Amino acid sequence: MELVDSLPQYAAILKHCPDIIRAILSIQADAFDCRVLYATLTTTRCSSCERFGDHLYLIDCRRVCYFCFTRRLEYLPLTIGRASSFFPPDGTRQPSAITSRQRLRAANPPSVMNLPGRYCTALASGGGNLVRKRRQLFDRRAVIQDLEGSGLPKVDRTTREPLRFMAIITAPYLFDAGRQADWGYFCLGCKDEKEETRHFRIKYTREGISEHIARYGPVKETPRIPGRFMHVTPV
Repeated sequence: MELVDSLPQYAAILKHCPDIIRAILSIQADAFDCRVLYATLTTTRCSSCERFGDHLYLIDCRRVCYFCFTRRLEYLPLTIGRASSFFPPDGTRQPSAITSRQRLRAANPPSVMNLPGRYCTALASGGGNLVRKRRQLFDRRAVIQDLEGSGLPKVDRTTREPLRFMAIITAPYLFDAGRQADWGYFCLGCKDEKEETRHFRIKYTREGISEHIARYGPVKETPRIPGRFMHVTPV
């Protein structure tokens, strides 16, 4: 343990975001190592767009923003039943015939075991959608070669789809050789905005929030509505 703790990359992760280590162990995310995790944490960009990726998709350790992991098909994991349907059996009726699940196991695509609990948001009370059982979830992109051609699921509730949140955890940006962490900032001036470029869910790094304010103006409290803030365009 002394040898492990002496690794600067591991020490930085354990200091700034130990919950990520706990999550990886809890859901058995074993498709990447500590080196890959640290390398990912020292980047800022979402794997699928230009925004700051303030979350990690833990099945294969990719940075991702809120918009992408709640909307893009590649971040909707597959249950074992759905994943095995893409590995047809050998077609024989022999007792030794290889089943779809055996083919899936042999392919061994990246997967995790979800934790029971409440996920995402829900219109009903209770603080989210309750999931009682543990299930193995497979990375959709690793199982399906042509994501677009495979089509959308019959039911995809996006922000209210528990599967989209089971392999997601918030993550900081590590910089200064891992000595500092930037968890990102929401813009108070965009709290009520829902435009794609100024949505209230967009998070920014320290550098990014400075650029955002320089572009849209400083944030000030509105005189007529106390407690409400907005960008003031410089004259």
